[in-house]
Amino acid sequence: MAKELILVRHAKSSWSPYSKNTFVGEDHSRPLNFRGQIAAKSIASHLSSKVGIVDKVFSSSARRAVQTADIIVSHVTSVHKNDVVSELYTFEADRLCNYVRKINNEFEKIIIVGHNPAMQEFCKYLANPNNFSRHYKNLEKKYPTCGVAVIKLRCKNWNDLTNNCGNLENFVTPKSISD
Repeated sequence: MAKELILVRHAKSSWSPYSKNTFVGEDHSRPLNFRGQIAAKSIASHLSSKVGIVDKVFSSSARRAVQTADIIVSHVTSVHKNDVVSELYTFEADRLCNYVRKINNEFEKIIIVGHNPAMQEFCKYLANPNNFSRHYKNLEKKYPTCGVAVIKLRCKNWNDLTNNCGNLENFVTPKSISD
């Protein structure tokens, strides 16, 4: 049976009381802002109707990712308890890929909530750009906050991930599902 990987970039976070350019503080502890909470609920509802049951949800340990994952878990049925993983607090696709390769093979369909540019680069690595080109072109252009890529992998085991081993089945953003 093929694996299914759903990659969710965390929802919009707060820089308060500063701006992105003048932020002082620890990036790891930034929460979702109001807009991010609304977007996460919208995406969670969409995932509930389109994805159904997943085996497990994995989340970066960053506060904004955990809050996004919690909203998703409140809408999507997950067979196993979700995991908050410090290794997923990464902006590097290679580190994200290495983590996914170590996931237990009993899990067939998983959600990972993480960060850009790791999410976008990892998707581009996995997805064959010749399939579902509209989705791929949108993903290649921009992977906005709370963007979701659904990738069907031609792998029996997570550690078999290779370049172009998957088909990008869908790429949605909060804006695309509200239009």
